Amino acid sequence: MIQPIDGANRIDLLSPAASPHPGSEDIEAALRIGLTHISYAYENGNSNSALTPGVLDSLIALGNDWFDRELAARLYLDRGFENVGILSSLRAHARVKFRGWALDSTNLRDVVKVGKGVDPGQISAKMASDVLFTLLGKLVHSRLEDVAVKLVSRFFVDLLSERTPSTDPITALTQIVPVAEQTWAYSKQGPDHAPVFEAALSVTDGRSSVGSAAGKKLARTQAADEFVRRYGSYETSKITPFSLPRSIGLPPTTEQVCNSLMRHQSIEPDWRPLVQQAFLHNSWVSENKELVNRTNQTDNRLLAFVGATVLSYDYTRSVVSSQIDDNPASYTHLTQTNESLTLAAKLLRLDRAILLGRGQRANGTQPEMVASCLQALAGALYLSLGEPESLTALLSQEWAPALPILNPAMPRDQDPVTKLQELLVKTRVDHSYATVSTSGPMNGRMFIVELKVSSPGTNSSTSTQSTQCSSVKGAKADAARPLIRALEWLRQPLGEPTPSIAAHVEFFRTHLDAIDESSEHDRPANINAFTETPYSKSSGCNGDPKELTSAANGIDKKYARLAFEVLPDALGTRSFVADRQIHYERKNSNTMPALDHKRTDILDLLARRYKQKKCTLYTGYSTSRSELDVGDNINEDYLILVISRGGGEDAIAISPAARRHATYVVRHEVAKLPWHEVFANPKYAAKDLGAKRLVFRDRYPLDQYRSMFEKIKLLLDCAPKSINNKMLYQPRNFTYAFRK
Repeated sequence: MIQPIDGANRIDLLSPAASPHPGSEDIEAALRIGLTHISYAYENGNSNSALTPGVLDSLIALGNDWFDRELAARLYLDRGFENVGILSSLRAHARVKFRGWALDSTNLRDVVKVGKGVDPGQISAKMASDVLFTLLGKLVHSRLEDVAVKLVSRFFVDLLSERTPSTDPITALTQIVPVAEQTWAYSKQGPDHAPVFEAALSVTDGRSSVGSAAGKKLARTQAADEFVRRYGSYETSKITPFSLPRSIGLPPTTEQVCNSLMRHQSIEPDWRPLVQQAFLHNSWVSENKELVNRTNQTDNRLLAFVGATVLSYDYTRSVVSSQIDDNPASYTHLTQTNESLTLAAKLLRLDRAILLGRGQRANGTQPEMVASCLQALAGALYLSLGEPESLTALLSQEWAPALPILNPAMPRDQDPVTKLQELLVKTRVDHSYATVSTSGPMNGRMFIVELKVSSPGTNSSTSTQSTQCSSVKGAKADAARPLIRALEWLRQPLGEPTPSIAAHVEFFRTHLDAIDESSEHDRPANINAFTETPYSKSSGCNGDPKELTSAANGIDKKYARLAFEVLPDALGTRSFVADRQIHYERKNSNTMPALDHKRTDILDLLARRYKQKKCTLYTGYSTSRSELDVGDNINEDYLILVISRGGGEDAIAISPAARRHATYVVRHEVAKLPWHEVFANPKYAAKDLGAKRLVFRDRYPLDQYRSMFEKIKLLLDCAPKSINNKMLYQPRNFTYAFRK
């Protein structure tokens, strides 16, 4: 057994029989990272740490894809499958089973590192499986695949020894109870970052069952599974041992490709029939049933199922390896696309070797058929070469044209539709897709899509139209590309825009110039409701801005001195956000805000810009027990950075609570009172006393955080007399300025 690490983290999270050999420093290092839940990274990670959320997310993706590859290969070799649907259903069943196994068959509760707001003894099955995926990802990234195999070996033994349902629980349920007789009720418990859903099923005759899981759909599946096992039974698939097919005669082109693969990859002759199977499209199999049955062959879909996991793991392994050493703050996992697989297959000239039925051959080889052939071939090679750690690492020189696609040095870009969607959200325009043309036979449809983008502020629009594409998805992507190029040109204008995007560039320029960010108002619509508050009663004022100074002077000073406290040096902005998270979880509030540490990270940037020695962090108290309880003030949800300069103190108040609190800035030369007295007032009154209100908002190409930083910087650096002028975004140089 491995000795305890840091007094807690041990490798004995599985049964002793599954534990790897002791004494490996590499294993201990992997455990320190792998046995960490992402909630811990959000509270403790930084750019100089190997425990950033981005690192853990990338390891989860890597571990998940490795597990999928292992699962698909073991299932495929365990038994013969009549069709890919049964294999897919069994895989889905296994992944559900793995979540429960990760929680119940390991001691993760004792060893996992979690955030302050998470009780290790109450971690969910989803959290447990994520931690195991993180550990598996770290192990395989550290070239410790043998250890990873031992960690999950017990799970695979249990899985392959059970008689497995041939249908999924929802389908099996409908075979016992018609849908019309089923009644479902759902509930949700737990914090937002770790919810637990409960699905309760009842039928008209009084029978019932309950399932719980981290997702609503999974909870429904669990309830259905319990019902079927309690009141009915599954049809179990007839388990026949796996056996290799026999060789068949192939056309010369396909035979030549198979011979080349066998020779260059040094594949044993016994595996030749499986390599042949990779080229058998189901349309060819349906026309050659006698030959297929005689040789125990089938179409390539089962192999493609396995090969898809093989290529996906190698792809993720390459992408993660290129980034993880930089300790990324975030990581978005983008999988391989069918388009990239099709391109790789065509570079290898596999498209000319696929065997199609006569009817399908007349309609041509579709891209998805080519991609599926490549996946099937990857599955055949992976199995025939003894399930290597990485298939692409063993491929011969003949695969060189496709390797940059299969093993990229950097992650792929988002697909055009998703990328444009994110860009258009930042620019705040409306857009819609419409299919304007459909042509061709049913098995060879061609589509043309039009994309229209409209500016609500200028009542103008621009549009693009795709070329003919074999799918609506492809046509949408084709229509999106010109607008993406226009927005990218705006971000980095080099020379004049090309004629194909010039009109789109001018549309976005006009739209961005027309946006008036200063149109937001903070004063409540029912402001008259506040005229009979202690604030106005004690002073005789009715909310008149001219009288606010005397009103505040008369009431607030004694309270304002107690309204804020210095944040202890040991606590930083990240710790503050973690404490607020715990606060809301303990309240069990249904209105818990989404806490975003990137908002308060801006205060760290400002402190560095304006010299940290002159800066102090404060946090506020709630006024809920104060006589000033007439509206939300800068309370305990806020962090306040106070900068001593120019004979006074400027203050910036930012809350991590997204979509709940705006940001406020006080310049001492302009405000009518010191910052602490201004912020002790209700927000609408604080504005009248000189606080400037700012909202988080993207300004293309700036994200909402950089945009806020630029706005605050302008307010702090401008001449005091300019501070009340209207602030405008300058899209041509991506900065802010006051209207002259």
